[in-house]
Amino acid sequence: MLAVLFFTNTAIAQLQTNKIKYQGLALWDSIPSFPGGDTALANYWNVNLKPEATDTACKVHGVVYIKFWVESDGHIMEILSVTAESSMPDYITKDNKKAYTENCIKPAEKVITDKAMELAMHMPRWNATISRDGAPKRCKITLPVVY
Repeated sequence: MLAVLFFTNTAIAQLQTNKIKYQGLALWDSIPSFPGGDTALANYWNVNLKPEATDTACKVHGVVYIKFWVESDGHIMEILSVTAESSMPDYITKDNKKAYTENCIKPAEKVITDKAMELAMHMPRWNATISRDGAPKRCKITLPVVY
């Protein structure tokens, strides 16, 4: 597993390249790749994901999933969704769960999903999937980033 750490407003984030999901591939197709490989992909997020101005006292943690298509020419053409799933800290009780969700989780998730969407839109051209017959083809990718 390649996990590269980078700092965000809420915590330390990790790009887990061993958990990337690929859809639209046959067993013999090559996997699309970021130029320079997994290390370069992790570095892209490391360099470009900068701390944002939100409350770090909330200490929100979770995963943001970025789903997109890598076209047959390597371009990112469709960003299908960017979703965040945050976890609730153990010290949050039933009584203050709603307030914590409204004041900490929702703002943190908005910041991280907006930034992830922006970074996904500006990724460089990927190396496309190559099918068994040697022709490039499109592939859907789900990229998880733990924050």
